[in-house]
Amino acid sequence: MSQRPPSITIISILLWIASIAHLLLAIVPHLGRLAAAVRLLLALVFALTGIGLWKLRNWARVVLILLLVLNAAGSLVALLAYAVPQHDHSLAAILLPQFAISAFVIYYLNRRSTQQAFASLSAWPTTLKALVLAVFTVLLAFPFYWMVIATFKQNLDLYTVENNPFIFNAKPTLENLNLLFATRFVQWLGNTAFVGVVVVAITLFLAVPAAYALARLTGRW
Repeated sequence: MSQRPPSITIISILLWIASIAHLLLAIVPHLGRLAAAVRLLLALVFALTGIGLWKLRNWARVVLILLLVLNAAGSLVALLAYAVPQHDHSLAAILLPQFAISAFVIYYLNRRSTQQAFASLSAWPTTLKALVLAVFTVLLAFPFYWMVIATFKQNLDLYTVENNPFIFNAKPTLENLNLLFATRFVQWLGNTAFVGVVVVAITLFLAVPAAYALARLTGRW
């Protein structure tokens, strides 16, 4: 078994401390259910990643690098898109060290000496695949998430600039659905479904014989 570098031990301990901190924050009174669930999820991820790093498992290094890449990217975007244009020096003083620390830990975890402790395995191929998958998953799932949030948001909550658009700042409401079903939405939905079924039937009626004929043809073309 490879010898564990002292810095890996330190990182593992820091991850366990972060896990305990998120666990304690999750049980704070008056914390929303969504925020508490996120805290518990982060506590679980940090604890498992710390255990994996302690045992020199390469998957734990991949997970940690992925989290650090996301953190560094988020810090850089927030720094360039908000803190610098708004001249928010206090926020910039937090985001800049956060980005630098994440970049340094990523660099350290990919050093040759560190890789030797993890059986000389490279973390980047799997990390890049996971990063691409995470980005595409978020991009594909976000419209459905936004649709659900906007459906149950109050109009005041939806149009107030100061409110966070991605969560419920006010209590959810069913007024939007009541207004929708007060119209002829069900009839419109039925019309759309009927048109879709007819189009599919016509397409199959024309495409299946053509496909059979093409499959039976012989020759170069």
